[in-house]
Amino acid sequence: MLRENNDKRSSADDLSKQSLYSSCEGCLSLLRLHFLRVASSNLAEAAQIAAQDDNVHWLMDIMIDRQIADEFLRTWATEVELADIHPQVPIIHRYEVSRITARLFVGMGKGQILASKEVRCMLLQTWLQPFYEDFGWMRRACKGLDRRLIEDCPATRYWRFHWPFIKIFFLPGSITSSTRVTTARTYRL
Repeated sequence: MLRENNDKRSSADDLSKQSLYSSCEGCLSLLRLHFLRVASSNLAEAAQIAAQDDNVHWLMDIMIDRQIADEFLRTWATEVELADIHPQVPIIHRYEVSRITARLFVGMGKGQILASKEVRCMLLQTWLQPFYEDFGWMRRACKGLDRRLIEDCPATRYWRFHWPFIKIFFLPGSITSSTRVTTARTYRL
């Protein structure tokens, strides 16, 4: 990426969108690999989770600054495998991954990332429960995390206001399907 940046110094786009996304995909695949290894009790790989998380954060910040993070948001929302193994990893290592979700929530709340309704719903279905489980730990452990910004951003306020509805429809195993149908009729969906 740095070579590409030096070759195209005169160009307005220092790094192409494609190279940013391919680098991000590589970091996500390594993050997934290390997550799987730590979930299977190989704690020697735990330090690599933080390293890959930092790489993803760095690339994500560049994409958000350039307003090209919408595809990354879709990619993150479809990371179901990573979200499924999330509870199997000790919280001291997995909260780093929830920081990615927090940054996306803040970016959407501030209007830095524009996403369709379907992508926002996919993000909620995939990452809201892991984020919710790690939020207390993130508030204590992340020095760079502005918890007030996350709690007060418009997207989070909306989700907090509609939490009973979100919990019913998006969190797996929270309520039985018959209760969901009854509640859906109550909410007139």
